[in-house]
Order: sequence, then C-alpha cells, then structure tokens
Amino acid sequence: TSLAEQHIIAPQDGIPGGPGSDDWILEEHYHNDEMYLLDRKTGKLFTNPGENSWPRPIGMRTNQQVKIGTKNKMEAFLNNLDHYLQTQGERLREVFEEFDLDRSGFLDRRELARLIQKLMPDADSRDIDELRT
Repeated sequence: TSLAEQHIIAPQDGIPGGPGSDDWILEEHYHNDEMYLLDRKTGKLFTNPGENSWPRPIGMRTNQQVKIGTKNKMEAFLNNLDHYLQTQGERLREVFEEFDLDRSGFLDRRELARLIQKLMPDADSRDIDELRT
C-alpha cells in the first residue's frame, strides 16, 4: 500500500506534465534536522547522494513514524550489487549479460537465482524466492 493510499500524502497522478504512477520519485524529507530522500510510493528513505553516487536505502517512513536503519533482503541485495559493480569495475550491462544465459534480454527465475547466489552466497532458498518476487 502506498503512502497516498494510506492518506498520509497526496497522490501525484493527474498533474499535467507531472510524474506518472510508474515513475520513481524521491522528494526531500526532514527527520531530526537531517535531510533524506523519500520514495512516496513505498515509504522508503534514502541518503542524499553526493557527487558520483546513488541514493542508498537508510530506513522507512510508515504513517508519521520514521525508522532509520531498517534493512530487508532486497536492500541488502542492492547494496551487494552496488559493491560488486564498484569493486569489480564492471558495468551493470556486463553483469547482466554474464547471467542472461539464454540471451533473451531478461533474467528468468533461474538466472536471477544465480545472480543472487553470486552476490549473497549465504542466501538460502527462502531468501532467493523473496528476492525473485
């Protein structure tokens, strides 16, 4: 359920020339005098990126509560992917092509499972299933 659906924030759809429902929108959100970026759809909070970096997940906003430091498997996977790309000096396209065994242009469930196992060796089958959905 999005924050708009929970009536915490106003919906953004329908604004001429504005973002659509599929756009990823991050907006400034202040908590304890710190500025974070808020994803209105999911309630996830991200760091304010510096030069040449991406926003990193840092917490969640539910109702009017902010929880900093909450992590789930997807955030761990994305952090591991980011670390892998930086340390291996590879681009996402190169990594994608390594795991797209059938060259379909998509990662099927089996190919995605291989990528997850490479980035998160201690992930069990439940973790892999959670990340694949």
